[in-house]
Amino acid sequence: MSLKIRKRLNNFRYLFTGGSNSGKMADGHPVLEALLKRRSCRRFTDEPISDEALSAILEAGRFAPSSVNLQTWAFITFTHEEWQETFGTKIPFNANRAIVVCSDVHRIGRILTEFVTDTLLSHTMAVFNAGLAAMAMTMAAEGLGLSSVMLSDTGKSGLLDIPFLKEKMHLLEGVIPIATIALGYRKTASTGIPPRFQKRDVVFRQKYGPLYREDLDDWYQQMKMGYKLTNLTSTFENKLRYYLSRFNDAEAALQKAVFKKTDHSEINNRGENGNRKK
Repeated sequence: MSLKIRKRLNNFRYLFTGGSNSGKMADGHPVLEALLKRRSCRRFTDEPISDEALSAILEAGRFAPSSVNLQTWAFITFTHEEWQETFGTKIPFNANRAIVVCSDVHRIGRILTEFVTDTLLSHTMAVFNAGLAAMAMTMAAEGLGLSSVMLSDTGKSGLLDIPFLKEKMHLLEGVIPIATIALGYRKTASTGIPPRFQKRDVVFRQKYGPLYREDLDDWYQQMKMGYKLTNLTSTFENKLRYYLSRFNDAEAALQKAVFKKTDHSEINNRGENGNRKK
């Protein structure tokens, strides 16, 4: 058997057998087990989610950590009827509830007038915080026996469709839709694991690197194989091309949303407290 064929077989096997290297540390630890076993779901049942369960999930997001406790996030919830009324379509994958997670510097800008809301730094901080809240909510859903999938494009649900979502949800300046968490009860058991980079590719000690080209090649091959197994009519390369075709328009919309009143040169003309120099 040639080295190339053996490599392909190993990559194919990894899709079904690859898992965490946490060893026995995760055994008996429900939080670690939930984190390592969580899988995105794209087939939900019709079973409804109770208001109490949704409230608990939102509380997990509300109590997530954030930079300087600024809590730069907003969560907009939908039942499937409300989603249909607002967007004219069903929640993707037949999910029962949806939470649109937004970065939000508008609210803190109203409280702290010296806080500059239209800079790359404030936007990055807000997105980071919103991401922490989103992860907290997905894990809360897992703890309640629910499943979820994070959407950024499917059904015009996130960062690639900012103008559409801002109009439909009446978002104020400084509030940017990042992603949608679609929630429901899983219809089919999850199989395999999405390809992960090796630990040596992402965990370093004291300094960055090195990079292992063979690991990157393996990941790419696993992505192509895994995508083909779940999308018989398309390829991973086609999906990448689709995303790239949307990036320019999405980037322009994001620039407009973040730098809404100023350009970069004007930001440099501000004083130490963030106010514009006179």
